[in-house]
Amino acid sequence: MYINDLPSFLSCDVLLYADDTTLVLYGKNLHQLFLSAQTQLDILENFSLANHLQLNPKKSKYMLFAPNLKHADAPYSIKLGIHELERVSYFKFLGFIVDESICWKQQIAHIEGKLNSCLAIMFKTRKSFPISILKLIFEAIGLSHIIYSVNIIRGAPKSHL
Repeated sequence: MYINDLPSFLSCDVLLYADDTTLVLYGKNLHQLFLSAQTQLDILENFSLANHLQLNPKKSKYMLFAPNLKHADAPYSIKLGIHELERVSYFKFLGFIVDESICWKQQIAHIEGKLNSCLAIMFKTRKSFPISILKLIFEAIGLSHIIYSVNIIRGAPKSHL
């Protein structure tokens, strides 16, 4: 039994990458969604125990994506074993900072920080290196982040750019 078999045991979308596993669930209402999430986590825990895999409840989080978050503070919880999972408003997923409103504010701020660092390095070294080296520095430190995030930046609200 391998981790790649996990999706066949669960009734939700499963994203596997290296040693990270993400479960994606949908529901018509919060009550149904939380019940489904708890059921899927129970199945995941049983699968892990049966296959001698360890889950880390301290690193396990959940996020709620909803067009209408007026009931988002409802008294629901999700547990992995005896540990209640922490709800987060954003997290880093494969290099992208995803937030619950999908507005990409944190991701854009992250890219902005990387570009500011790149510009500071280029400014400090501008007299020490020829323009060709400064261009390489920009491509390595700045441009790579822009290219990786271009589809997100393109879909972000203009007020966040």
